[in-house]
Amino acid sequence: MPLAYETREPLSIPADAYNGDDIATILVQGGRYGGQWAMKAVAVVDGKPCDVVIGEIFTNPDDRPDMAVDTAYVWVNDACVRAGVKLAHAQNMNGSYDAESAPYFAAAMFFVDRRP
Repeated sequence: MPLAYETREPLSIPADAYNGDDIATILVQGGRYGGQWAMKAVAVVDGKPCDVVIGEIFTNPDDRPDMAVDTAYVWVNDACVRAGVKLAHAQNMNGSYDAESAPYFAAAMFFVDRRP
């Protein structure tokens, strides 16, 4: 079960985030200081994360990075349903952090399909 969260900025995927195959790659990453996770979404264009934040949530306190990713999944999927697009794939990226950093950071990549 995901963590309860507050949406600070609703997820809004810009049209230019979609590639020629109508797939948008969204990176959601964040961290915690104390217990609450702050997770921000950015589009990934041509393999590079953009500087513009396209959505942000804050979770209830928890010390499990995978729960932050699970919560981000629910947030992104709900935003996709509202926008009439499909969440095609999600990839947990938490394994990319070293042992010292891992408890404090979380990340996932989401692939959104806008084809009918």
